[in-house]
Amino acid sequence: MALRLGHNNQKRGGETIVIGDRIKETREKNGFTQSSLAKKLNISRSAVNAWEMGVSIPSAQYLIELSKQLKVSTDYLLGLNTKEMVDISFLGEDEKKLLYSFLDYFEKDTQKALSAIAESDVIYFTGGLPDKMVERIADYGIMEALSAYKGVVMGFSAGAMIPLDAYHITPDEDYPAYCECRGIGYVKQMDVEVHFDGSEAQQRGIDQALRSFGHKVYAIAEDGLVLVQDGNVECIGNVTVYGG
Repeated sequence: MALRLGHNNQKRGGETIVIGDRIKETREKNGFTQSSLAKKLNISRSAVNAWEMGVSIPSAQYLIELSKQLKVSTDYLLGLNTKEMVDISFLGEDEKKLLYSFLDYFEKDTQKALSAIAESDVIYFTGGLPDKMVERIADYGIMEALSAYKGVVMGFSAGAMIPLDAYHITPDEDYPAYCECRGIGYVKQMDVEVHFDGSEAQQRGIDQALRSFGHKVYAIAEDGLVLVQDGNVECIGNVTVYGG
């Protein structure tokens, strides 16, 4: 079992309906950039990007806000149909359970989250605001369970920072100044710079992190991947290692 913040593909009648595609399609039709839509929703651009890439899904609250800003129904965004009331009588029991579990995804209480962690073989952290994600994990009361988790842990974009003991954030449109934060602590003595393209801001951030932490920084480009197992680090694709 994999515990993942984001699974937005639904299949019906052989057709795959992707929520991310609907968000991107209607965003562009309404003349929004990812950044301008993010400002309307008071979230980060990377969160919108993660929705459109299919890495995470918007909560019920944001689905409603998206439908208002993009001038479509939530049913359309969900890939159900364009009617206000949706007839699901034609769905099989397994399909109904999948739909209900999707709608209930962000309503899970702490005990359900703890059970999901215990039953999962893989935990996947998606992009967004890493410091806020760690705060929410703590507020939700699942930090101890996540810290003790022994299965496979994966991270995309800013989600790659969460498993670290400590990490830096390079200034961008979401963070006006360089900062250093604490993660869950699965991986120690390493740091990452995600979405690395060699910009001056990223280089300055890496230099500051090297001075502060004193260990290697793995600069991961869009086509790069870093694997860590039993303290051994393997770089795949476009990854540049600084320091150490």
